[in-house]
Amino acid sequence: MKTYRDFLVEFVKNPQVIGAVAPSSRTLVNKMIERIDFEKVDVAVEYGPGSGRITRELLKRLKPGSTYFGIEINGLMVRNIRNNLPEATIYKDSVVNVSKYLEKHKKDHADVIISGLPWAIFPNDMQKEIMGKTFDVLLEGGIFITYAYCHGTLLPAGKRFKYLLSEYFPSITKSSIALLNIPPAFVYHCEK
Repeated sequence: MKTYRDFLVEFVKNPQVIGAVAPSSRTLVNKMIERIDFEKVDVAVEYGPGSGRITRELLKRLKPGSTYFGIEINGLMVRNIRNNLPEATIYKDSVVNVSKYLEKHKKDHADVIISGLPWAIFPNDMQKEIMGKTFDVLLEGGIFITYAYCHGTLLPAGKRFKYLLSEYFPSITKSSIALLNIPPAFVYHCEK
């Protein structure tokens, strides 16, 4: 996969769906997964796996017998990740249908949900709908992990998203900034 080119092309074609101009850096990937206790994860869901950089690390660390699936709306990204990581189960759909895929796997919750979605460009109603569905399927004590681009937190939707997280999650921590990511980003780690 011509990862950087594909990301840039898809971003230019539809920036409301692909919110990144480049795949996540190694530093950002590490910040996304560093606080996950993989021994306690039976069901992991990934929103917007994109190029599969986070997916690859999740699959390496999940214990045998764990359930993993990703939901990606962009067809090119779905094809690329299926080609590059055939062991990953990836559905082409909107994440608002997460419960449908949990049912398909005969699961009623997720222990961890990792999100690569561009929250800072979503309208208010979309943020609320996705977060509501996410919270509903997340196990009590489960974790939701997402990242935010530093510049995105200055946008009205980025500010709204930060507030939305605090409405749902009693415990939110923010990582240090991954400066080498394009663009620089940090991670929200939220416990239900």
